[in-house]
This record gives sequence, C-alpha cells and structure tokens, in this order.
Amino acid sequence: MKKVIVTGAGGNLGTAMVKKFIDSGYYVIATVSSGNTVGVYDGNSNLEVHAVDAENETAVNNFMSSIISKHTALDAVLMLIGGFSMGTIENSGLPEIQKMLSLNFHTAYFFARPAFNHMISGGRGGRLIFIGAVPAIDDRSGFDMLPYSLSKNAVVKLAKILNSKGQEKM
Repeated sequence: MKKVIVTGAGGNLGTAMVKKFIDSGYYVIATVSSGNTVGVYDGNSNLEVHAVDAENETAVNNFMSSIISKHTALDAVLMLIGGFSMGTIENSGLPEIQKMLSLNFHTAYFFARPAFNHMISGGRGGRLIFIGAVPAIDDRSGFDMLPYSLSKNAVVKLAKILNSKGQEKM
C-alpha cells in the first residue's frame, strides 16, 4: 500500500487531500496542529493522525524520524501548512514577514528536508508536493500581500531546487 504524509490535514485543503488519498487506496499519515482532527476519516484503519508543531524544526525532525523508522518507504509528502496575510511595503515589517516565512516556508522546509533525504538515499524516489501561489510568481499581484508573496516565493524556489536535484539523482 502506498504511503503519503499530508501536513496541515486539519485544514480545508488537507482534509480534501486526506479524503482523496484514502479513497484512492493510500495509507495516510496526517499531521494536525494540537487539538485538531482530520474529521473526515477519524478512526479509519488507513489513517494515522499526529499532532505536530510544524513551526518547530526539532519536533518535525523527531516526527519524520519516527515515521520513516516505522514505515520505511514514503511515496509522497504534501506540505499544505500555511497562512495568508495582506500587507504592502509601506505597512509590513519584520514581524509580518517572519510570521509568513514561518507558516509558509519554514514548515515546508522542515518536512521537505528529511523527506527528500530519505527518498534520495533510499533510491526509491517519491513526490514532494508544495503549495505555491500566483503572487509568488506574479510581481504585480504580490504587491498588496508582500510578506505572503515573499514567503510563497521561497516555497516555489525550494520546490524548483529540489525537483532539479531529484531528477538528477533518479
């Protein structure tokens, strides 16, 4: 049975992805923030739910080590955790940029790093799925949501870099 990790599984997109993958015959390892559930398939034998502080690199590393030890092979990791905020260069400062980077880029990076290393070292490959946004790649649409746009641009760049290296290795 193929195995997939879905981060942010308690959100709208995460819940839809959990449903889609379980309906497609996958075993889903879902991460949620503390106190959240997936709801859709709670109690399903093909669903494992874990509360993980995704903004804490050590917590994510511990979780990923545990999952890799338990399941050995991962077919995909969907990094769906994120946040949104409006703000321009005039009214956004370091706190807003740090918040968006933490929610959008850091969470993706923390899960992608151990997943990528595991997939490459195991020789099986796999898929890392990131969530970008039009403002990350379209300069005009990003102006009114600058911290968000910058953080999503970093996610898009990370995906491109890992994809390039992954294709080279496989």
